[in-house]
Amino acid sequence: MTNSTNVDDSNKTLSSSQALIKLTDDFNFFHAPDTKTYASVPINSHRENHNIRSKVFSRLLQGRYYKKYGKSLNKNALDEALNIFESKAMFEGEQHNVYVRVAGDGCHIYIDLGDKLWQVAKVIPGSWEITQKVPVKFIRPKGMLELPIPIKGGSLETLKEFINLPDEESWVLLVSYLLFSLTPKGPFPILIVQGEQGAAKSTFCKVIRSLIDPATSPLRSMPTNTRDLMLAAQNGWLMVYDNLSGLSSVLSDALCRLSTGGGFATRELYSDSAETLFEASRPVCLNGITEFATRDDLLDRALILKLPSIPDEQRKDENSFWADFELMQPYILAGILDVLSKALKYLPEIDLEYTPRMADFSKFSSAVERAMGWHEGTFMSAYNHNRMLSTEMSLESDPVAQAILSLEKEKWRGTATELMDELELKVSETIKRSTSWPKAASWLSNRIKRLAPALRKVGIEVEFDRDGVNGTRYISILQTDQFTSSSVRTARLLKKQSTIDDDLDDLMDEGF
Repeated sequence: MTNSTNVDDSNKTLSSSQALIKLTDDFNFFHAPDTKTYASVPINSHRENHNIRSKVFSRLLQGRYYKKYGKSLNKNALDEALNIFESKAMFEGEQHNVYVRVAGDGCHIYIDLGDKLWQVAKVIPGSWEITQKVPVKFIRPKGMLELPIPIKGGSLETLKEFINLPDEESWVLLVSYLLFSLTPKGPFPILIVQGEQGAAKSTFCKVIRSLIDPATSPLRSMPTNTRDLMLAAQNGWLMVYDNLSGLSSVLSDALCRLSTGGGFATRELYSDSAETLFEASRPVCLNGITEFATRDDLLDRALILKLPSIPDEQRKDENSFWADFELMQPYILAGILDVLSKALKYLPEIDLEYTPRMADFSKFSSAVERAMGWHEGTFMSAYNHNRMLSTEMSLESDPVAQAILSLEKEKWRGTATELMDELELKVSETIKRSTSWPKAASWLSNRIKRLAPALRKVGIEVEFDRDGVNGTRYISILQTDQFTSSSVRTARLLKKQSTIDDDLDDLMDEGF
């Protein structure tokens, strides 16, 4: 203990760290499943949850100590007390899950407004209210901003004045994404926003984030590795990444894990065996000019919105736009909560005819459909059309898929090596030399396994089997009736193949 002493209310002499510990008798110390430790601190009429090793908690302790004893607390005393608090939280305190911005279960949703009073919007089937009574443990990462206090009587339709959508189908998908992003459990769809320069993609994404999870840095650059992506997910709810031009296969897979709820383990610093586990499921929004998302597993989880360019005469200056938005934001948020509460009310009545990809999202969005007063089937029609667009994008961007689409035989069967020879007749030398073309038969086989779900959607069935006598592995490709009736789509894909070949040839001629 330190030598500095203090006298408490009972005239007992205490060291600085002992005095500080005594000042926390009304704190509740607890730990999360990942062993991080926290303190629940009473502040006037509410309680706040802080990581014991955070700067905010240290400053809070310094303030309490100064208010009681009229002097600052030295670092050694603070460190001694923090060590004791961590021990109490880990070995004496209860275990609780901690949440960022959104928490709840199937019937109750709590949305942290982020204000000084630690109020939440509590949403139940049919109604919502603002309250300080929260049965879950919210934490507030650095950079988190507050949502406005919702003003009842608003309408979600007002949002249309601040976003640039091409049609009602896109509106249906956006509303469904917004509402599902305020539910506590995924899997969440990945919103992909595309458009040429001047389509206000970044503004669109900032508006969405301002309504769900405002932050000091609303738009970020995509991290360069999976670890940084997972760290960002721990410190926010809605992940928004701006101006993407491409995605590596590693980050594409990581985004899929983030969408469905996955973990990432990394070795702790200065440790040979201990691991730090990052686990999260988060809604994600990405934007860019080009078709930056190409892998079929990511596109299969995606909602794709293509924004039209805004004519110069229809543009607003930034200051006027955001002033108008901030004025209406409390009303739009109230409209969102109105629809969310109605969707929770209708959700138990929803029975989908079939189980599509992202089934929980589809079921919830069908409840949103009723809450919005749309005709039955409006959401599934828009979603199915958008999923076909995603399929086309994944096939158009993959030269192996394009080569398979150009096979003239209705049924083909052979080894991976034979298929590679056959497909290489369908592509240019430029494609064969590119990194996007498999360099071995085993690579081709793995690529086709990834492409199989997308190919099936356009009527091509792929099967893998083995000869029972000699064990030779075979690949079978069958074009079904669905494919032969989709001649327009096929022609477009083949035209895309020709365009890519020509573009790559031009680049090679220019010395790239």
